[in-house]
Amino acid sequence: MPSSHPPARAFMKAVWELERSRSTESIMKLFVQDARLDTVALPSPLVGLGPIEQFWKDYLSHFKQIATSFNHAIDTPAITIVEWHSDGALADGTPIHYRGITLLGWDGTQIKSFKAYYDSAAFVPEYEKHLKRAPRA
Repeated sequence: MPSSHPPARAFMKAVWELERSRSTESIMKLFVQDARLDTVALPSPLVGLGPIEQFWKDYLSHFKQIATSFNHAIDTPAITIVEWHSDGALADGTPIHYRGITLLGWDGTQIKSFKAYYDSAAFVPEYEKHLKRAPRA
């Protein structure tokens, strides 16, 4: 992997392009044919490019708009860990803010495993009401 294009940076750019263009093309180029994708919302991991591309399409359909910022990233030859937060609006216009960590396993320059852990409570309407009442530090 060229040091001028570390894995974390490639992933970040693909996420930004996904959110900007609402096209899965850039992010799908990062995945190997038999990649595995798992999140806290899935009952079991997805395997293969077809199901993974459908995941990204479904992901986008939840949002009217979404923008992700990356706080930290750690790259090793085998794994990348990225900490992020996303702000935007759900498809119905409800504001959303959530954060999480994604673990990426690499096969050369392509993702062989993707695991996302995030604050799923942010997608529950009552949680947003609670946040508005809760004092912020």
